[in-house]
Amino acid sequence: MLLAPVVGGMLACGIGIGLALFDRRLRSAEQLVALTSVECFGALPRMKIPQANRLGLASTLRRSVLQRARSAVLETSNQVPHVVGVTSYCPGEGKTVVAGSWARFLAGEGSRVLLVDAGQSDTLPALRPVAPQVAGLHEVLRGEVAPGDAIQPEISPNLDFLPGGEVLSNLDMLWGNLAYVINAGRECAYEWVILDLPALATAADVRSAGQIIDSLLIVVEWGHTSETELGRALSSLGSVRDRILGTVLNKVPRSVLRSETLVRTQRRSGRPQSLDLTEPGDL
Repeated sequence: MLLAPVVGGMLACGIGIGLALFDRRLRSAEQLVALTSVECFGALPRMKIPQANRLGLASTLRRSVLQRARSAVLETSNQVPHVVGVTSYCPGEGKTVVAGSWARFLAGEGSRVLLVDAGQSDTLPALRPVAPQVAGLHEVLRGEVAPGDAIQPEISPNLDFLPGGEVLSNLDMLWGNLAYVINAGRECAYEWVILDLPALATAADVRSAGQIIDSLLIVVEWGHTSETELGRALSSLGSVRDRILGTVLNKVPRSVLRSETLVRTQRRSGRPQSLDLTEPGDL
C-alpha cells in the first residue's frame, strides 16, 4: 500500500514522457523549418473571427509576420502581379483569416490587391459579407460571367474581392484563365493577388493551382497538425513544393507566446525580465 503512490507516480511520469516523445504535433517554428526547409515567418495568437474583422491581426503583426512574408515574396520575384496562394493541411487552421489579413495589410500599404476565394471558404463571407449564390471565380473561369461583374471593387481601400461562386467542375483546366480575370477590363492592374486555396489534404486542388501561383504560404495550427500529416501532404505537391514561400504558426496560445518571448528577451539582455503581452479584449 505504501508503494502504490510511488509506483503510480512513476507510471504516470513514464506515460507522460512517452506521449511527449511520440506526439509529433507541430508546436514550434523549429519543427516547421526542419520539415519544410523554408522560413517560418512567426507565430500568430489565437483570436476570434470578430477580432480579425477589426483588423487586430494585421495591425498587431504588421511589422512581424505579415511584413516578413511580403519581404520574402519581393526578394524572390520581380514579376507583377505577385500571385500568392495561402493554404493549410486541413480546414479550420486559420488560412482564410491569414489570407484576408495579409491582403488588407498589403492594400493598407498602398498596393492594389485582389483577394480570391479559391477554396470555397466559409470564413471569407464573415470578413466581407457576400450575397448567397453570387457569381464568382468559378463562373468567370467558365466564361459565364464577365470579370467586372463578379469582382467586388473596393471592399476596402485598394482591395477588391472575387468570391468563389458555384462549383460545377474541377478548376484544373481553367486556372490558365485567371490572368485574364485579373487584368481584363480593369483600369488599374493588381500588384498582388492573394488566393485562399483549398486545404492541402486535397493536395490535387492545390497542385493544380500551381499553374498560376508564384509562391505558396502554409498556415499551420499550433498543436493540431502532426509532422507526418504535413509531410505526407507536402510530398503530394510535386513541383509546387519548390514554390513554398514559408510557413506561419497560427492559433498559438497567448501563454506560450508570452513565455517564448520572455525567454528570447532574457537571452538578449542577459537578465530576468517581466513581460506583459496582454491586450484589450485578450482571450
